[in-house]
Amino acid sequence: MEHTPEPWFFGHDPVSDFYVRGTPEEGISLYLGQHMNMADARRIVACVNACAGLPTDVLDQMAGIAKLAQDKFPAADAEAGG
Repeated sequence: MEHTPEPWFFGHDPVSDFYVRGTPEEGISLYLGQHMNMADARRIVACVNACAGLPTDVLDQMAGIAKLAQDKFPAADAEAGG
């Protein structure tokens, strides 16, 4: 199964609250509900769009590397807001 193509967008629907979607042709991909706020929706979309074109396997590996760096340099992670 392929993921929804980029670019992704976020929005707010008064009935369902925040959502993340692909192109208008793709429709709404994910309702985030009331437990999610606009800052979280924006961050999800920004991350997905920044990673456009990278295979998911590569992203999985990068996440592991990022975790190792955060463990080794916790002060840098705190400064970045993590």
